Amino acid sequence: MQATLLGAAIAIILALVAALVGPLFVDWTQYRGVFEARATRMVGLPVRVTGAIDARILPSPSVVLRGVEIGEAGQPPRLKARELGIEFGLGPLFRGQLRAVDMRVVGPDLQLGLGADGHLDWPKPQAGVDPDQFSIDRLRIDGGRAVFTDARSGAGTILENLRFNGELRSLAGPVKGDGGFSVAGERYSYRVSAGRADADGAKLKVGLDPAAHPLTIEADGTLRFENSVPAFDGTFAFSRPAGIAPASGRGVAAVPWRATGRVKATSANALFEQVEVQYGPEGRAIKLSGVAEMKLGRSARLSGVLSAREVDLDQAFDLPEPVRNLPVAAARALAETMAGHIKPPFPVQLGVGIDSVTLAGSAIQAVRGDFNLDPAGLDIRTFEFRAPGATQLRISGRLGFAGAEASFKGPATIDAADPRAFAAWLEGRDATASREQIGPMRASGDVTFGNERIAIEHFKAEVDRKTVEGRLLYAAAAERRPARLEAELKAAVLDIDRLVALGRAALAGTKIDPPGETALAIDIGRATIAGLEANDAAVKLRLDSSGLVLERVSVNDFDGASFNLNGRIESPFAGPHGAVTLNADARSLDGVLALIGRFAPEAAENVRSVAARLVPLKTHGTLTLAGDRGAASPSKLVIEGTAGPVRLRLGAQANGDPSAPPTLDTRFEGELAADDGRALVQLLGLDRAVLVDNKPGRLSLAGHGVLNGDLRVDAKLATSGLVASVSGTARLFGSEPATAILDTTLSADMRLPRRGETESKLPLAMTSRVTAKPGMLTFDDLAGTVAAVPVRGRLQAGLGPPLRIDGQLETENMNVPVVLASAIGAAGQDETAFSPEPFVSGVLDALRGHVRLSASRAILTTGLAAGQTHTDVRLRDGEIALEDIDGELATGRLTGAMSFRRLGDGVAMHARMALADADAAALLPAERGLTGKLSLQAEADATGRSPAALIGSLAGTGTVSLTGGEIAGFDPETFNVVIHAVDKEATIDAAKVRDITAAALERGNLRVARADAAFTVAAGDVRLSTAILHGEGADLSATGHFNLTDRQLNTRLTFSAPVAAASSAGRPEVYIAMRGPLGATQRTIDATTLSAWLTLRAVDREARRIDALEAGRAPPLVPNEAPPAATGTAVEPPPAPATAAPRPVAPPPRRPAPATRPEASAPPGAAAPALPPPINIRPPASANAPQPRPKAPAGPAAQPKAAPARAASEPPAEERSLLDRLFGPQR
Repeated sequence: MQATLLGAAIAIILALVAALVGPLFVDWTQYRGVFEARATRMVGLPVRVTGAIDARILPSPSVVLRGVEIGEAGQPPRLKARELGIEFGLGPLFRGQLRAVDMRVVGPDLQLGLGADGHLDWPKPQAGVDPDQFSIDRLRIDGGRAVFTDARSGAGTILENLRFNGELRSLAGPVKGDGGFSVAGERYSYRVSAGRADADGAKLKVGLDPAAHPLTIEADGTLRFENSVPAFDGTFAFSRPAGIAPASGRGVAAVPWRATGRVKATSANALFEQVEVQYGPEGRAIKLSGVAEMKLGRSARLSGVLSAREVDLDQAFDLPEPVRNLPVAAARALAETMAGHIKPPFPVQLGVGIDSVTLAGSAIQAVRGDFNLDPAGLDIRTFEFRAPGATQLRISGRLGFAGAEASFKGPATIDAADPRAFAAWLEGRDATASREQIGPMRASGDVTFGNERIAIEHFKAEVDRKTVEGRLLYAAAAERRPARLEAELKAAVLDIDRLVALGRAALAGTKIDPPGETALAIDIGRATIAGLEANDAAVKLRLDSSGLVLERVSVNDFDGASFNLNGRIESPFAGPHGAVTLNADARSLDGVLALIGRFAPEAAENVRSVAARLVPLKTHGTLTLAGDRGAASPSKLVIEGTAGPVRLRLGAQANGDPSAPPTLDTRFEGELAADDGRALVQLLGLDRAVLVDNKPGRLSLAGHGVLNGDLRVDAKLATSGLVASVSGTARLFGSEPATAILDTTLSADMRLPRRGETESKLPLAMTSRVTAKPGMLTFDDLAGTVAAVPVRGRLQAGLGPPLRIDGQLETENMNVPVVLASAIGAAGQDETAFSPEPFVSGVLDALRGHVRLSASRAILTTGLAAGQTHTDVRLRDGEIALEDIDGELATGRLTGAMSFRRLGDGVAMHARMALADADAAALLPAERGLTGKLSLQAEADATGRSPAALIGSLAGTGTVSLTGGEIAGFDPETFNVVIHAVDKEATIDAAKVRDITAAALERGNLRVARADAAFTVAAGDVRLSTAILHGEGADLSATGHFNLTDRQLNTRLTFSAPVAAASSAGRPEVYIAMRGPLGATQRTIDATTLSAWLTLRAVDREARRIDALEAGRAPPLVPNEAPPAATGTAVEPPPAPATAAPRPVAPPPRRPAPATRPEASAPPGAAAPALPPPINIRPPASANAPQPRPKAPAGPAAQPKAAPARAASEPPAEERSLLDRLFGPQR
């Protein structure tokens, strides 16, 4: 048993070794016929193997055939392959089936074509071939080549580097896979899927993707062969997705498009039905539908018709804003956008019909066109549409494509019922903005439009029954030839503004080089230029390398101006020589300025103010160019004429080549003169700045030097009231910016802002060294006088606009009110009132900048000036700000800021000022008697149309304080003096009290250690809230207001004794009223209150005396109730009588005497002193009534009886009220 198993194992091993090694020792080429016969039976065509043959059994059966050829015997092979390798499935092979697990074809070469009758040129396979006998799970083709030919057209296509990777279930299909190939160096990838072929054909789906183009081609349908003639029936789809497509090495956005439909194709033609074309993204795509037919063969061509109800080109192409509003520019941009995509390899005939197209924001209707398209361009057989303004346009010609650029050449006609609306559409503006009425227009011409040439030949137009004829040609520069412009135009009436606007709209986006050669012949009876009419305008000139010929350039009337230019200049670009003459006569230069403004708006604005002063202008000028050809005389320019009452003359001559102006050695001189200097000053634009009289004036100018070097310049201006001179060097030409260094002197009477006929002037005399650069003037070493006050400093002026001034100025004296009034445009004010005249333009209104201003003495008012004052003056748009004000005022420190801002016709002001530790006596010299340190803070705002209104609207708040002060005219001893004087009188006379008070007040001063008060400003009125000044020995309270408009003071002062001096009658007070202008106020004293207080005091004393009598004791000695002196010295009482002091009388028990009142004790039984005379109590007499003198008593007073002494233990008497004392106890 063991030997049997061992033998079987050895046999198996030998069999495996034989299967692995055996094929290596077999010469399979001996079996070539077997392989060829088997392959021929499988494919139905003769198969030949010309190369080596390899076969393997393990690990799986496989065979490799080299040099395989398939085709009819005696004919070139239709299919060749360098190598064919097949790996068979072992299981199916045991079952008798041929199933290739993997089949690889290397280097196949396929020859396939169509015959002259359109049939497929391929050998007919042998009968009895079973297509199901062989299947391939995986088919790979590498390095293949396929040649397709068409015998009818003679054309052919070669596919290189053909590859495939897929599966083939049987020789009859189905088949599925993908691969790629190259045609003419361009790579393609494809996808194919086909069903099993039967009598009805085979289902076929093919996809093709060019690698160099973002394009996808798909077809899905049935492929069948009828008598070897192929036919396809199905659907097709051409599409380009949105994305980035390469263009000239750069990435550009690719616009998506798609074309779909049904196709029925044979080898002779193809019919496309239900065609749908969509261009652009889904939301804004152009959608067209139609049919097409393609003829195949030697003269292949495509014919089709596309139509749509509505197309929105604005939305579809999304052009930039400047272009999308201009129809011509937009149409050109659309043509150039599509130029790179419409390049068919065969002719295309296309008809287009669209009911409505939106272009440049408007609808064009009934768009119809027939086009022939080829790879080089588009032939427009007819193209017409109806544009805005009921305009019918018809165009035909050739639209060529050169790269991404498009050009057109062909005839065009325009019939417009409303030319105004049509022109507005072409210009991209609103047609309703213009109300002009224009009759119908018809125009025709041969148009050429491209980057190299723009022309309208045989142009003829009839507008409102007025004919315009001519031609226009512009040729771009090429090689050595410069750009050229030719124009011939003849019209009775022509709107040049509208023509230029149409030209700009048509040429938008086109690069136009300035012409180097020009030929113009224009004759217009009435032309509209810059909105103004020009009559009899004629231009006939020629400019080329040979010369400039001005046969006639003239305008008879251009809004009040006429001119005529003629002459001839030979060799204008190299050694020019010849002469040109200009004659001009202008009553107005508005038309000329409007024309200049179209090309140079800034230059027109700069000369507009000067132009108004030049008319009426009449000039004659001659330019003579001698050239550099050995001419003895130099080139000359002479201009003479008049500008209003001013005579002008300018002469210049130059030696050198006129074609190189900077190198000319030039000498020039000129003069402006007038019998009335005011006219000359007005012409120079200085009339608003200086005052001159009617005496003659003259301005002379001279210079010499090389134009591109340093020119010596001298100028002098002399009139009565203005004398100026300039001398220095200037460099005006060359590579560097123009500069000048000039020594200047100026003496003038400057005009101050005023209204009415009254003129006010400010004498000014200055010298400076001026450095001029583009847009900048620098005044160094500035020195002189303003109103005889020395001024020095340095300024820089930026020539704006607006004009800017920066620098610093120093002066000895500065009148602040006058300077501010001039700056803000206020009429002059005096010391008593502000002007009610409205504000005018200030001298600084047009300026901007920052100037540091310093003054040794700044005059604020008459007799009041600040010393060592500095401020930063900032000039803004309509605002003048004085910032960081700092100076000395009355030995104190003055700080603050102010600003004045224009508000329409008025001025708004804001001020914030502070004064610290100023000497009150020096600050208010007119208000004598006030000393001490005064500090003040205030902030206020105001708005008004005149100085008076501005001050009258002033509103704000502030505080004031006085430290260590003395106020004259307020003697604290006033009340003592008045009391002593009154006590000596029997009657209190109010008038006499007032006189005594007035005299007593003036005897001394009221000392105040510190006092603070607040005030408000409203409607120009400064109001002081009640302020109380606690002085030494007396108090002073004040309230009142000061009107800033009329400068009137109205103050009420209350002068009172200190609180310690108060009694039952209160505090003695005196009222003082101060009214009138500041510095001249009138003081009025009102002593009525003091008289009343003295009266009550006397009554109180009398009541005490009566109380003493009623109590049965001697009346007490009542001392004078005078206010104590603030200095601490007691008032000396009157001398006592010679007798001993009486013993005080004790009151009844129910009325104890006040314990606080001291009384002198006397021995019992002492006699009481005599009573004083009775007091006459009456109301104070009026100031006008006669004052009766008090009468003497009738006789000696009776002596009161002595009262018994009260025991010391008795309680003091109760204090009684004043009524009880006078009239007894009240029940």
